[in-house]
Amino acid sequence: TLSLHDALPISVNTFSSSYSMLNTGASFGPSDVDSLVNKGKGTNYGCEITLERFFDKGFYFLTTASLFQSRYSGSDGVERNTAFNTGHVFNALAGKEFKIGRKGSVLALNLKVSNVGGRYLTPIDLQKSREQQTAVYMNDKAFTQKQPDYFRTDLRIAYRKEFRRSTLEIAIDLQNLTNNQNIFNQYYDAKKGKVVTNYQQSFFPVPTVR
Repeated sequence: TLSLHDALPISVNTFSSSYSMLNTGASFGPSDVDSLVNKGKGTNYGCEITLERFFDKGFYFLTTASLFQSRYSGSDGVERNTAFNTGHVFNALAGKEFKIGRKGSVLALNLKVSNVGGRYLTPIDLQKSREQQTAVYMNDKAFTQKQPDYFRTDLRIAYRKEFRRSTLEIAIDLQNLTNNQNIFNQYYDAKKGKVVTNYQQSFFPVPTVR
């Protein structure tokens, strides 16, 4: 699949700045910016490939690959990366079931691997932040600080027993199997006087019985 999308118009500040409504939601908080005009620009283009094998003979897989660019211009007329311009998204799912014995028992293995390009963040001016005791962003360098790629592997191992009127399943989900430190967000901590990074979920096993 190939796609090209121009978003016009986009709300931007009435004065010269890097702000654009197109990036709203990237910080997981509400936008309280007012006095906007619809004079901004945004462009998204890319391609996507999907390869799938439906479940057959105890095996399935699904892979998707997306390559894209997401750019915008604020009221200052400078073209920049949007907050969502990760560049690529790769996902792969695969599963296999093995019959055990002759009484309807099954051992199932399911694997999921995801790789997403790192997000672009706006750098924090550490010196000015310390002076003002609050985060001061370098808005002239908006969305120029690229973060490491997001990578995560999940593995699910399950045993399923079929009875005449019921089914028993015992499983364990090994989430973030490789224990990657994927960045969630960054912020300025006034008490510590430094930029702090929060990370997403580390390795986490989830056992289930149903």
